[in-house]
Amino acid sequence: MWVDPECEEMDAELLHPPFTRNQVGARDLGGMWWFTVAEFAIEANSVIASRFAMMATGAITISEAQLMVSEKMLAAAEATAIIAAGGNLDRVVKSYRRRVKANVLRLKS
Repeated sequence: MWVDPECEEMDAELLHPPFTRNQVGARDLGGMWWFTVAEFAIEANSVIASRFAMMATGAITISEAQLMVSEKMLAAAEATAIIAAGGNLDRVVKSYRRRVKANVLRLKS
């Protein structure tokens, strides 16, 4: 079977990214640096699903719609400030996860 050498190189880069754990700051999960980001994506998906359900049933309020936009701008500004202050990607993801968890709790009530 013929294998494209460029694909093998790309696969190797995905498994072993060109940065170290200290640069990313992710938990040490046997090289699975993406695990923290995957957890965040799953949590964010539940917020998105809740908001889509609210939109589908007409239960969404104007304040919730405004909050969706404003919180994204605030989160992006906070992420920029973390990086500018010398923070790492782990701190940025934790910041976003804190906001997402607050939304999950708020939308469940």
